[in-house]
Amino acid sequence: MTNPNEFSKVFAAFQNAFPFDQKTIEEGAKTMAGFGERFASVGFDTVSKSSEIAARATQDSIANLRGVSVVRDEPSDYAQAMADFAQSQFELAVRVAEEFGVVAQQAQTSAVELVSKANEAVHQQAAVNINSASKPTKAAGPKAA
Repeated sequence: MTNPNEFSKVFAAFQNAFPFDQKTIEEGAKTMAGFGERFASVGFDTVSKSSEIAARATQDSIANLRGVSVVRDEPSDYAQAMADFAQSQFELAVRVAEEFGVVAQQAQTSAVELVSKANEAVHQQAAVNINSASKPTKAAGPKAA
């Protein structure tokens, strides 16, 4: 079986033994590739939005730190600066968590919609395949009898 011609003969025999509709296979592959592209798009959009949120949060944290690093006249001013910093960081954390939650929810909704569409497409294709496979069987039935 190391000769390429032997492989060709084996595959040709297999195709003759199990006939199939090449067009159906191509359409199914295109459909699944389309869904793969849409799933990838949802993932890329989610990553992009998440990166933007993280970058804004980083910039806001740096801005908050700048306020803490300023020289103060009174020792109590340092305590107030730390309290203000802690409050700002807490508010930032809440805002970032909410933004990430919105992005995750959008991604989940998009993914569920795509899975539903893919499931519907698979069921439709399966019905077509079953109908096309049953035609030769029905035609062969009277001949066998």
